[in-house]
Amino acid sequence: NVYESADLIMGKEVTGNQGNKHKHFKFTLKITGAPANAKFAIDYTGADKAAQPKAADGQEADSLVVGADGTVTRDFMLKDGERIAVKGLTPGAKYELTEDADGYKSTEGITIDVTNTEDQLLDATSGIVGVKPIRTGFTNDKEGVIPTGLLIDGAPYIAIALAGGAFVVLAKRKKANQAE
Repeated sequence: NVYESADLIMGKEVTGNQGNKHKHFKFTLKITGAPANAKFAIDYTGADKAAQPKAADGQEADSLVVGADGTVTRDFMLKDGERIAVKGLTPGAKYELTEDADGYKSTEGITIDVTNTEDQLLDATSGIVGVKPIRTGFTNDKEGVIPTGLLIDGAPYIAIALAGGAFVVLAKRKKANQAE
């Protein structure tokens, strides 16, 4: 007998000139239609396990246990370049991965290699589990004009220097005109 299953690998990428690569983003994974009381292992090898929130229902940190109704929901925290894998999902179960983008422009999929393979995380963030691994996640982008502050911070000093220079030039002209 062979038990067919699939892993779900979720990852995070942060881009943009104002993107904070050290910020953790909250992911919520919801699985429905799984066998009651099924237990799926969680692999935190590619993420900061200490940053993970406690499971609201008192579940172990390293596993997801499906309820009697066939559903389980868990929050995860990921920052740029991190990944978490949920192992052994049952084919036919539905999954939905959402994220709190916290002011960033969020898109499905990741173009960087956070799985240490040549595969990219381009699978949909919701769907039905099959027998192939699901590689998904979100890319968050934050762009903006980065204020240098050069003109704002230096404007008063520039104005004073120009006024002082104009005063010196006018004083020299007045003195030259008086000498004639």
